[in-house]
Amino acid sequence: MQTKVAVVIPVYKEELDEFEKISLAQARKVLGKYPFVFVAPEGKIFSYFESGDGIVHCPQQFFQSVKTYNRLLMSPQFYEPFLSFDYILLYQLDAFVFYDALEFFCGLGYDYIGAPVAYHSWYVVKAKKFRASATAASPCAKSKLVINF
Repeated sequence: MQTKVAVVIPVYKEELDEFEKISLAQARKVLGKYPFVFVAPEGKIFSYFESGDGIVHCPQQFFQSVKTYNRLLMSPQFYEPFLSFDYILLYQLDAFVFYDALEFFCGLGYDYIGAPVAYHSWYVVKAKKFRASATAASPCAKSKLVINF
């Protein structure tokens, strides 16, 4: 059985810069067999969205700064739209994917592959809550963050 995985791309700009355009084109070329889902501010539809792309809108307040964006990514509500997937690849447009190893990484069975998360007591509390509700429909338990580029 094939793992259900989506490529999730947070965006907030009307127009991408040249490097972001290259990153997105390469992601579509290499990872094009997976569904693409863009996470954008409420009410925004950008010209680089293509038919067939999923769009999840989040409140504008989460796209104001790095701090508010990080708060969005730590929020269980961010992951709720992805409950139908086993895994998600959180793809930032400052990344460049060279080849498709997504199913390999999904096959490892980890809940998270990416940069270490800084140790803060508030994060530990949130992480414990997510683990404690692993048998419930917990967004972080059901939609596993595979690679954070």
